[in-house]
Amino acid sequence: MKTAFDKRKYQEDAVQALFELWDAGQKPLLVSPAGSGKTVILAKAVKEIVEVRDHMACVLVLVHTESILKQTRDTFLACGIDPELIGILKAGVEGDAVAQIQIASVQTMSRRKVRPASGYVLFDEAHHIASCSWAAIAKDYPRARLAGFTATPERLDGKSLKEFYSTLYEVAKKSELEREGRLVPPEVFTWEKGVSLDGVRSVRGDYNNGELSKAMNRPNLIGDAVDHYKRRAKGKRAVVFCVSILHAEATVAAFVAGGVKAEIAHGGMNTRARDKLLGAGGRLSKGETKVVVTCQLVSEGWDLPKLECVVMMRPTKSRSLFEQQVGRGARAWGKKTSYTVLDHAGNYRRLDVGLGVDPVYSLEEGYENRGDGKCPTKVCRTSWCGMLLPISVQVCPTCGFEFDMRTKEMIVAEGELVRMRAAAEADMEVCIARIIWAGIPPEEAKAEAARVIAGRYAGYV
Repeated sequence: MKTAFDKRKYQEDAVQALFELWDAGQKPLLVSPAGSGKTVILAKAVKEIVEVRDHMACVLVLVHTESILKQTRDTFLACGIDPELIGILKAGVEGDAVAQIQIASVQTMSRRKVRPASGYVLFDEAHHIASCSWAAIAKDYPRARLAGFTATPERLDGKSLKEFYSTLYEVAKKSELEREGRLVPPEVFTWEKGVSLDGVRSVRGDYNNGELSKAMNRPNLIGDAVDHYKRRAKGKRAVVFCVSILHAEATVAAFVAGGVKAEIAHGGMNTRARDKLLGAGGRLSKGETKVVVTCQLVSEGWDLPKLECVVMMRPTKSRSLFEQQVGRGARAWGKKTSYTVLDHAGNYRRLDVGLGVDPVYSLEEGYENRGDGKCPTKVCRTSWCGMLLPISVQVCPTCGFEFDMRTKEMIVAEGELVRMRAAAEADMEVCIARIIWAGIPPEEAKAEAARVIAGRYAGYV
């Protein structure tokens, strides 16, 4: 049967590797970058099971939310799986109890005392498996062939995934997919120091949501986000990630007041309303709405290749949440060669994320290389730019600011670049840029900046 998806070697290789690992008695976790077609790999594996490997086998596919459930079914159909073979298990739906392939939401399955018989159990967004409800389902299928699929193999609570999976298989690296034109890289604008979160406590490894909402739901921060969008991404389709519904409501109101066509999306919306806004033929896709402001609704399992901008208004300590959110814009589409990230949350600096460097994963620790070997970064220090750049860049491609590479002092430990210190030198760069921005000719700016810095750093050597 003809399918709606082109053949991609890394996806075919992943399906082949999955069966080889199963044949070797393994319980694999397949890791594939956001936007790489993870659900397509899952669908192709299911198709291989029922059409080639084991015609009589029952397959249970577990997904995180009901919105992802519909998307998963649609992908299965697009991959050529017979709709007569597919049953749906979710709240309020009777479903087909004898269907060979059951797609179920974890919430529904965790409430059911009788679970469908299955020889294969596949978990989407599989990093959630260490939670109690997911773990209970997994333990009810001790003889089944089990596998997980995720873009982010890490749990914020620090629980190891090794209890549930025996091996990790990396489907493809983000840099490889960017070279192939499957994904596009981000152009990141962030703050040097980030927003102050003093007094915001942590709960289970991330910020207390109520306190974080109060810290971020401030008119100056929201207004700044609108201003940056209009300067950096005006007219682009964008998604804005907020902390709470109150925060999202205030943010969408500010965008609308600023003349931007914006709408809010939240978990309380029914499926039909959500599809009309966020679906492939929805208002955002058509460009009728330019900005969708959301609160933890489209972090996982939502793909819109036309998305051109991600605005981060939700600070987090979770690398997984960060990767899920920032990855929403990574899919290639048409002539899109990059997408814009406006990081008002300061997540790039907080999480020490390098540019153009692939993470290394492990079952024990999730993101294994937290800083080891990654590309050091710096923020363009002109007051109106703020682009995140690799440390070696001499001229900012956005504003044209020239960095003085000679006066930087590099701190080296055991042959590894740890950080870059730029005390008076960095201030000089900022001061020159601001003086030029104020209208003073460039040839006079350096001397003027030197006088300012000399007064500020009296006695500095």
